[in-house]
Amino acid sequence: MWIGPDPERLTKAAEGAIYMASDYLCPGPDGRIKARVKPATPCPRKWTNKEAKAALKRAINAGYVSKTWVGDYPRYVWYRDVEETIYEAVGECKTPHRFHAYPVEASRVPKALQW
Repeated sequence: MWIGPDPERLTKAAEGAIYMASDYLCPGPDGRIKARVKPATPCPRKWTNKEAKAALKRAINAGYVSKTWVGDYPRYVWYRDVEETIYEAVGECKTPHRFHAYPVEASRVPKALQW
């Protein structure tokens, strides 16, 4: 079983991570989505950016991250909210500290990380 990255590495990644709502997944101020890229699902946008950033940081600190990292940041991070919706956050390729997220099925979460 994968134990996960060093806690210090997780803390450093959580401190530097930011959440950016994607124009391609989340409704903008006009309520419309710019375009939807498959297989991503549209974000229900029930969270503020501040709430999403806090959830992202909690998930990183808890170690719900992929084995693959880009520099100092995990490529993927998973979070399950109180309604048991699971979100997958992905870091941008050129700016891996910037994440956007979308809801996914539980089967998308690695078995070692499943709740």
